[in-house]
Amino acid sequence: MALTKEISINYTNGSTQRLTPTMAALAKAEIHLAKEGLALQDASINGMLYAAYATLRATGDVAMPYERWMETIESIGDPGDPDDGEADEGKASPAA
Repeated sequence: MALTKEISINYTNGSTQRLTPTMAALAKAEIHLAKEGLALQDASINGMLYAAYATLRATGDVAMPYERWMETIESIGDPGDPDDGEADEGKASPAA
């Protein structure tokens, strides 16, 4: 995962969201993955998920626990990737 690269989140409820993980979120993702014996560069999906979650938690857009939030995700990836579909900026996550 490239540092501070915009990612697109597609939720199971049909909403989409774009965000750029903060440096603090990336650091939290590294800590979280290290507890699992993984490195951020070796776990791109897990790294992107946790960095997105940490960013959304910091902005107050997500209040639910990580495991529950993760279950609301249909796909996550680069918004420029044609396989990711069109993400509509500004649509909120299903979380709270």
